[in-house]
Amino acid sequence: MASNGKRNTTVSADMNYFAPMIGTGKMYAEAKVLKSGKTISVSEVDIFDESGKKRAKGTFTCFALE
Repeated sequence: MASNGKRNTTVSADMNYFAPMIGTGKMYAEAKVLKSGKTISVSEVDIFDESGKKRAKGTFTCFALE
């Protein structure tokens, strides 16, 4: 997430599931970078089913190794 061409390691990852995903067909994800600093980046991702219902949300913090 938010690599910007850099090697990263995960500082923290949090995923919350709002509804089951088994048997829902195709799933879609929308991700956005909340902060992209020199060494730390924070991103979030929302996961939706085919009908547009939000099934999960995740937040990820990464540390740039370069």
